[in-house]
Amino acid sequence: MITFSAISYLGIFDHKKLAAIALGTAIAGGLTAFIRR
Repeated sequence: MITFSAISYLGIFDHKKLAAIALGTAIAGGLTAFIRR
């Protein structure tokens, strides 16, 4: 929860970087799930 709050707090100042990280994580997770199938 502390980490999430910190990320949200930083996200207020750096939306683009946060979005890029979230998108990258989502893509990586999707690829991993696809490969494991």
